[in-house]
Amino acid sequence: MVNIATRKVLMPHPKLIVAFTGLESHAQSLMQELKVQSRKRQSLLLSQLPDHAISPKAMSTLMSHILWERKYYVEPVVVGLTPAHADGGSKPFLCAQDMIGAQSKSDAFVCAGVATSSMFGIAEALWRPNLSKEELIQVCGKAFLSALERDCLSGYGAVLYLISKDGIEQIDLVTGND
Repeated sequence: MVNIATRKVLMPHPKLIVAFTGLESHAQSLMQELKVQSRKRQSLLLSQLPDHAISPKAMSTLMSHILWERKYYVEPVVVGLTPAHADGGSKPFLCAQDMIGAQSKSDAFVCAGVATSSMFGIAEALWRPNLSKEELIQVCGKAFLSALERDCLSGYGAVLYLISKDGIEQIDLVTGND
C-alpha cells in the first residue's frame, strides 16, 4: 500500500488483509461496514464451526456485494492465505476490485490505486513463482518505489505487509519527498 497518510488497512485476522486506495472517508466507512458485516457472518458460522475465521474469498465476495449496493470511491485489495487441503499448507489469495466490486484475481500479484500501471510493469518484469521471503520483499519494494518515482500523485513512502503462516509482518519503505 503506497501512501503517507492514515493507513487504510483492515486486518480481520492474522491471515487476511484488506487494503484500500481512494477517498479516506469512504475507506473508513467501508471498513466499518465490513467489520459489522463480517462479525454478523462470523457469529452465524461460530455456532456451526467453532474457530472459523472469515476466508479471504468470503471477504472478497462480501466486499464485492457492498461495493455493488453502495457507491464508495475506493479500490480495495483483499489478500490472504487459504488452507490448501491436500498438504496442510496455505495457498495465497489475491484479489483487487474496482469501485463497483468487479474482481480481478491472480495467482501472481494484484495492484490498485493511482500508480497501478507503473506497478504492473515493474511487477511483471521482476516477479517469478516461488520467490523466497527476502526476494519477495525486494521485488515488492522495487515495484512500489519505482512506481512512486514515476507518479507524483502517489505520495511518498510505502508500507509492505507480508502475510506468512506466523502472521502479518509490516515493513516500512522510506523514500525522499523531493
